[in-house]
Amino acid sequence: MGTIIIPSLKELTEAAQAAGFEITETDEKVRFPRRPYVRSGYIVLPKGSSKTNILNKISEKLVSKRAKQTK
Repeated sequence: MGTIIIPSLKELTEAAQAAGFEITETDEKVRFPRRPYVRSGYIVLPKGSSKTNILNKISEKLVSKRAKQTK
């Protein structure tokens, strides 16, 4: 299995927009409780699809963007 690389907030925002989602809110200063030393941030998307469907679409865009960057 490959290494898991957590996307930055900028990468996540770009991937969500490339997947056709409109971001309604974002905050770059929040921290995930398990990693209080890292400011990870979040985005908010409007409801309309299942969470699984949204994550699949965004992950496809992240993977394709990263694949293009490594070439």
